[in-house]
Amino acid sequence: MIRLQDLSAAIYGAWRLAWVDPRGLAYFDASERGYWQSFWAAVIAAPAYSLIVAINLSGPDYADAPPIDDLRLLSIELIAYVISWTAFPLAMVTVTKMLGREAQYMRYIVAANWGGLLEMTAFLPATAVGETVPALEVLPVLVSVAMFSYEWYIARTALAITSRQALIPVAINFAFGLIIAIIARALILTPT
Repeated sequence: MIRLQDLSAAIYGAWRLAWVDPRGLAYFDASERGYWQSFWAAVIAAPAYSLIVAINLSGPDYADAPPIDDLRLLSIELIAYVISWTAFPLAMVTVTKMLGREAQYMRYIVAANWGGLLEMTAFLPATAVGETVPALEVLPVLVSVAMFSYEWYIARTALAITSRQALIPVAINFAFGLIIAIIARALILTPT
């Protein structure tokens, strides 16, 4: 279980990074304990993710979808969610070695995980508004662009790498997210 003071510090650190303040890194526990605790961000973000999924499933992309069993839907989305929070940190073990930044790996994953919680918090209202207000349907795309910029800044700052190198983790995270979403959508749309 994560202590409230650790949670508060981590969220504040992620917030400071969102405001392009590198001192936000000082609020993260980059120890092994802090590394594992940073995955609490996935647990805390899960309700927002569930709402985003519900909003998307009620949208026009799924209007012609065959009926899906609730247990199957829950299983698909739960597995996709867990993979999305674990595949990237695993891939970054190799990427940080390639970049010569193994020593910054834990600090980066801690910052990225807590940053992911902030991203989910921002993406939920953007999705809700984008799906319900036709004039603002571009809002989730704009928030996604901001999230890519945020992820880039976290990578550049936490790994202490160049601006160009920071594009690598962002591209990997984007690719993983896209692949996971495509597979989950295909499984949801496939009749049983």
